[in-house]
Amino acid sequence: GAWLFWTCRICHTYLGDGAVIIQEVGAYEFHHREPLTSLLQRTVYGATNAWFLAPSRSMESVGQDAVAVGSVAAGCLFLVLSWFLAGELSRLASSREGDDRRPLMLLIWLVLVTQGYIQLFFGYVENYSFHAAGVVLFLWLSLRYLRGACTLLCPALGLCLCVALHLSSMLLVF
Repeated sequence: GAWLFWTCRICHTYLGDGAVIIQEVGAYEFHHREPLTSLLQRTVYGATNAWFLAPSRSMESVGQDAVAVGSVAAGCLFLVLSWFLAGELSRLASSREGDDRRPLMLLIWLVLVTQGYIQLFFGYVENYSFHAAGVVLFLWLSLRYLRGACTLLCPALGLCLCVALHLSSMLLVF
């Protein structure tokens, strides 16, 4: 997954907050609506920007590639979490516990990972790649709770993580 995300990464100018993130990533202030995402982007940039430094490269190009690493990493996490979510969804469709759910699970997973939002993980510099992985985590943990496989604390912590990634996740409460 990571190889595909990186090799086919998006290398265009930015939509939304991407331009601000790249121009100010070294001194980027924490965004009050997405504090954890801001911290993650700064951390990824700090850990990876040296990989992309070259005399002929602008700091914006270095910033774009460095922050894109976070997008790709979130995509890899999204692929794994989507597999677990597909497992829970296939369990709902299964009539008996002994049924082989793997074909349905694979089909559900393929549907989840071939939607348009997958472009977030191809190096797209924005604030939503970590959030998308967080939402899938919350949904998976919620379904696990509903079938009695974990306590309510698990999806509650998943929700807290989502809200810290982006305040709009408060909508998941409803």
